[in-house]
Amino acid sequence: MKLPRIFFLSFALLLCVPAAAQQLDTAKLSSLSSKLEEYFAALRGEPASVQEKEADFIIGTCKDSLVRQFVAIKVYGHYLSSPIMGDESVAVHIADYWFSSGKVKMKNDIDLMNARIFAEFNRQSLIGCKAPSLRVQSFSGDSLDIFSGRKGRYSVVYFYATDCAKCKLETPLLCNMLSRDDFPVDFYAFYVGDDRKAWTDYVERYFDFKTSRMRIGNLWDASLDSDFQKKYGVIQTPRLFLVNPQGEIIGRGLDYAALEIMLKNVRSSADYEYGGDESKAMFDKIASGQGKGNDFESVGKTAAYISEKTLEKGDTLLYKHLTGDYLYWLTGRRSEGYEQAMGGFIEKYVLNGIFDTGDDSLKVVGLAKMMQGLLSRTAIGTKVPDLRVHSLEVTYRDAKAGNVQPVPDFDKAEPTSLRKLHNKTSYILFYTEGCPVCKREISAVDSLLRTERRAKVFLIDVDKVLADYPDEAKSILDAFDLSVLPYAISMDRKGIIKRKYLSFAAH
Repeated sequence: MKLPRIFFLSFALLLCVPAAAQQLDTAKLSSLSSKLEEYFAALRGEPASVQEKEADFIIGTCKDSLVRQFVAIKVYGHYLSSPIMGDESVAVHIADYWFSSGKVKMKNDIDLMNARIFAEFNRQSLIGCKAPSLRVQSFSGDSLDIFSGRKGRYSVVYFYATDCAKCKLETPLLCNMLSRDDFPVDFYAFYVGDDRKAWTDYVERYFDFKTSRMRIGNLWDASLDSDFQKKYGVIQTPRLFLVNPQGEIIGRGLDYAALEIMLKNVRSSADYEYGGDESKAMFDKIASGQGKGNDFESVGKTAAYISEKTLEKGDTLLYKHLTGDYLYWLTGRRSEGYEQAMGGFIEKYVLNGIFDTGDDSLKVVGLAKMMQGLLSRTAIGTKVPDLRVHSLEVTYRDAKAGNVQPVPDFDKAEPTSLRKLHNKTSYILFYTEGCPVCKREISAVDSLLRTERRAKVFLIDVDKVLADYPDEAKSILDAFDLSVLPYAISMDRKGIIKRKYLSFAAH
C-alpha cells in the first residue's frame, strides 16, 4: 500500500522549526495547514486503521509542543467533521491517545471535555463494532433484548424524538422508502422520549404500515436503563444505523437516502448470479495472460488482487461478486495446481466472514464448504482408503505390447485391495467411457509407463462400478473426490497419497 508521506517531506522542516517566543508564524502555519489538506486528500479511501497510524505518525513527528498542538487539533478537527462514514473512529483514537492521555494539550478545558465526551459517546458504535445490546420495551409493553445474539438478518435502528424538527422531515421519507422497497430487514424505530401519548400518536402516524418482508419493532426506554444514549451516541436525533446479520455495525450517521443505497447494494448482492458467462470469460482471459506458469501461485495472486482493488478500498459488494465468481470458475478447473490452491483460497477469501447474508450462504458459502469437503478426501500425506475395488492393472509390459487402449475392456477388471498396492509408485485413475478427456488421460498412460517402467496404473471405470458393484461404488464415492472425471492420484509403496488431481496428458 502506497502511503502519502511524500507530501510530508515538503513540510517536514515546518514541523521541526521551534515556535519563536511561544508564538506560531502565521504564514508557516498557513502553509502547513495547506499541506495537511493534501495529506488528508491522499489518505482518503484508506482503511481507518491505516489513517489512525498516519495520524499518529504526523502528530508524533512534531518536536515543538505548539506545532504539535496545532497539527493534532487540525487532524482531529478534520476527522471529527469529515462527511465520510467511518472517519469518526480516527477522531475517537486521537481524542483517546493524544488529548485524554495528556500527550498533547488542547487549547482549553472545555475543548478537552468535549473531546472526551465525543469519544465516550461514540466508541461503542463505530463501524465494525458489534452493535451494543439493549434491553428495552416494545410498544405493547413487552421487555425485549435486541442485538444480544446473532439474528441472521440485516437490522435498521432509527432513534428519533417526537418533537425533533429534523425527525419530522426524515421520518416520513424513511418510512416511505422502507414501505415502498420492502427490504428484508428488521426495522427498530426507537423513541428516545418518555411521553407515551406523543409516542402513540407518532407511531400511528408514521410507523403503522405493513410489508411482506420487513419486520417493524417500535421500542422505547423511558427509564433510560439501557444506556442507549452512550452506547449509540444519541446526543441528538435523528440517529440511524445499519447492522449486518452478524450483529456488526456497517452504517452509522445515515440519512434515509444513504440507507437506501446501502440496502439496495445488499439486495443487488442477493439478486446476483455467480459464475455467469461474462465472469468465466474474464477469468479465462486472466489465466491465459498469466501463461503456463504455476497454477497454485496464480490463484493466490488473482485472489489478492481482487481483495486489494475491492475490499481494501471499502467496496465489499464488488469483492463478494468477483470472489464468488472466481470460486465458481475455480470449481471448473481440474489442474493439480488449481485444486491444491483452492483450499487456501476458500479459507482466506471466502470463509472470512465477508459473505454474511443468507443468500451468500446459499450461493457461495455452501459451495465453498462443499468443495472443502471434497478436497479433504484422500488428503496428501494420508494413507489410501482401505477399500477393495474392481480395477484394471496396466504396467510397462502392457504399454510395450500396445495393450493400453483409450477404452479399456473393463470386463477383465479384478477386485483389488487399494491398501495392498505395494509398489514404488502406483497410480489410480478414475474415469468414465463417454468422457473425451478421460480417453486422452488413458492414452497418456501409455507414455507414462514407458517412462516410469516400474510404475503401475490401476484404471477404475466409475460407470461400470456403479452399475455392477453398487457397494464398491458407494465406498469410492465417499472416499474420493469424483465430482469431476477423470481423477487421478499417486501413492508410494506404503500407500501414502503423494499427489492428487494428476493429469498424465499434461506431462
